[in-house]
Amino acid sequence: MRTLPDIRAPAIRGLRSLLEDRTEPYTAGVVVGHEIPAGATPEDRLLPYVLIAVDDVEPWRYPAAARGLVRLTAWATTEDDAHDLAVLAQALLADHHDTVIRHLAPTGGLVHAHDSETDIPVCSALLRATCHTTLI
Repeated sequence: MRTLPDIRAPAIRGLRSLLEDRTEPYTAGVVVGHEIPAGATPEDRLLPYVLIAVDDVEPWRYPAAARGLVRLTAWATTEDDAHDLAVLAQALLADHHDTVIRHLAPTGGLVHAHDSETDIPVCSALLRATCHTTLI
């Protein structure tokens, strides 16, 4: 029997590692996670910040693989920095693979907005993940 993989954790680990040594100004101090830090207020948000979420993980070519959508959202101090960080994160993840993630491919375009609660600029992107299933 096989189970569907946890795509979010390896995507977060991979993006943290890939952003670690980047020198672009908009990546300085970037935090990558799966939820807004507890207790964060608009005045003390950890910026820049990239949130990784996963939607719709389902068997594909069962039982060998699964597919899901990886949604990344970048918060930054300016619209340009949010855009640049989202583009970079999307490109880095598109080139990433590991023992769980076989392939990530951008799907659709970027979505620019302002956080409805804080008015902080955000930019979101989607990637289609193809992953190994786990034998149990």
